[in-house]
Amino acid sequence: MLLQQVDGLVEQATAHGLRVTQLDMDGVRHHHAIRGVLDGLAAREAANRARRDREARQVLETEGQQIMRLGHAAMRSGDVIELVRQDEALHIVLYKMSGNPFLAKTAGPHWRVLRRAMIETLRHADLPWEIWQQHAESLAAVLAGDGAAAEELMTAHSLDAADSLRSSYAKRGGSAA
Repeated sequence: MLLQQVDGLVEQATAHGLRVTQLDMDGVRHHHAIRGVLDGLAAREAANRARRDREARQVLETEGQQIMRLGHAAMRSGDVIELVRQDEALHIVLYKMSGNPFLAKTAGPHWRVLRRAMIETLRHADLPWEIWQQHAESLAAVLAGDGAAAEELMTAHSLDAADSLRSSYAKRGGSAA
């Protein structure tokens, strides 16, 4: 069985062919909820590390600010693929800087589903500037070494992203199923 079948991205259409599945926005919300917990943990641990380790804080600041610049550029240009790439890159930096080597691996299956949902939905929607504002607030809490705030902000961000995708998908005529 293909990884995409396991993730529910494709299904058997004929004896020898596959087709892309319809987006299941309830499923997308479930993936976001799980990812939110993982992202909250990553943000908390990265903030704690930034508070203790000046070098780690510098890496977070340098990489985080670069990703934020590239994400804003993608928003301004309307480049959805680059926007999603930079969105994921910010989360990956937090996973890496959390010091927990299992976070990125655990979040991977959820990102495969969410990446598709984000691209498909954002191609037909107004790009959500508030998502990047939430990224900036979360990153600021991480850099300030405020683990509790970073965790709360990043967890809420994931659920807000799910609601934003659902709303955009419904506006363009997609069903919530």
